Amino acid sequence: MILVDSSVWIEYFGPGKTPVCDQLEDLISDGQIIAVTGVIIQEVLQGTHSEQQMMQLKKSAWD
Repeated sequence: MILVDSSVWIEYFGPGKTPVCDQLEDLISDGQIIAVTGVIIQEVLQGTHSEQQMMQLKKSAWD
């Protein structure tokens, strides 16, 4: 199990792709168990620019 910090998720969901995004995608593709905490989710959602974006992220990202 790998705990992924909010800074990684913010890069991952942001514009453009970075090496960190590639590493996260590799972990997901390899079937690694990815963990997040409530605080991490809150930090990522606070960075959204609209309520619509926040709701979309809540629905799709954390299932």
